[in-house]
Amino acid sequence: MLKLEKIIKHYEINFRLNGYKKMILYIGIISSLMINIYSLQLKGYPVGELFFSEALPKSSSTYKTIFFKQYGYLFSGVIIGEPLSLLANAIPYIEENEGFKASYNEIVGYFTPDDLKNQKISQTNEQVKETQNDRTSQVQEKVSIEALKDPQYVFNRYMTASAEMEFGVDMIKEWDFSKLAQQPIRLNESIKGPQVLIFHTHSREDYMGGLTVIEVAEALKKELEDEYDISVLHIEDSFYEESNKGKFPTGGEYERMEAKIKQVIEENLSISVAIDLHRDGVDDKVHLVTDINGKQTAKVMLVAPLCRNRNVSGQVVNKVDLPNPYLGDNLAFALQTLLTANEYYPGFSRKIFCDEWRYSTHMKPQSLLMEWGAQTNTGEEALNAVEPMAQILAKVLGKS
Repeated sequence: MLKLEKIIKHYEINFRLNGYKKMILYIGIISSLMINIYSLQLKGYPVGELFFSEALPKSSSTYKTIFFKQYGYLFSGVIIGEPLSLLANAIPYIEENEGFKASYNEIVGYFTPDDLKNQKISQTNEQVKETQNDRTSQVQEKVSIEALKDPQYVFNRYMTASAEMEFGVDMIKEWDFSKLAQQPIRLNESIKGPQVLIFHTHSREDYMGGLTVIEVAEALKKELEDEYDISVLHIEDSFYEESNKGKFPTGGEYERMEAKIKQVIEENLSISVAIDLHRDGVDDKVHLVTDINGKQTAKVMLVAPLCRNRNVSGQVVNKVDLPNPYLGDNLAFALQTLLTANEYYPGFSRKIFCDEWRYSTHMKPQSLLMEWGAQTNTGEEALNAVEPMAQILAKVLGKS
């Protein structure tokens, strides 16, 4: 009897211990799940849809996605139940050729953060195609306003994006680009003070020879002021982490930039235009250059953050944690700048690069994020772009 009691007691203890272990395991799984979901939310993904799709599965066709399928997709890029998505996530060739993610011409650099740019990137077909397209894009263009009413035309002719965004015309169809092309973009001359603000979220981005975006912006400031009587405030502050003494960002630069630039804008009500001036990072074999008035000139790319992407069902969803009330105004400014560049300096501007994030364009309606050349350009090529870009901006702003 005593032995039986000991056996029963032994199993009771083991049962309790196993129960505690299971409880700890469940808590760990739930905690990990919540941390990962919170991480996705911080990145701007619509994680609320994950729960809604399970709670009300029949409420709308928009929410047909299964919770764990979408969770897994957002977190890892792999679609549960589709084995090829695992290969597509790991092997770029499959990604481009099996229809999981679209590929686009004229994608160079992908507006990749600089801490990734320093890694060796193999040359892609898109980069080769852009180099080829550069040789055939030197024709002066005067666009038809009527043609801009067709979003498919705008999408095909003037825009590009990274494959990861799965960019499609449905992402831009809400805007009438014929109206955006004619939307007045002017400086506020009723208030004394700087009219254009230039700053750099990544001020250490440089060119061959050591020149940085700061020197390029200073030259642009001088050209705008001397030739077009446009007052410019150039912020040279660094937004890199204090402990970061290197060339590449480590994270948090956009948050630190926003705090400072918002303050600058509040203190200078005369500012009408905000330009975040960067330089792109591309494969070492890509040289973004064109000839302007006999000078080798770095090409410029305008970035249009759209604050949206696709869910696993392929539907376009806004990044609710990255609001930008000025998306249409941003697009109008970028489009008019591109069209003016194509008219006066064909081949100088690359296509508008649309992106799923927000960056620095949400603080003023007339905001531009520019990728001024790339790390394969020389400082001289970057400076040669100052004169044409100043003229383009002056024309868009009604000062030339």
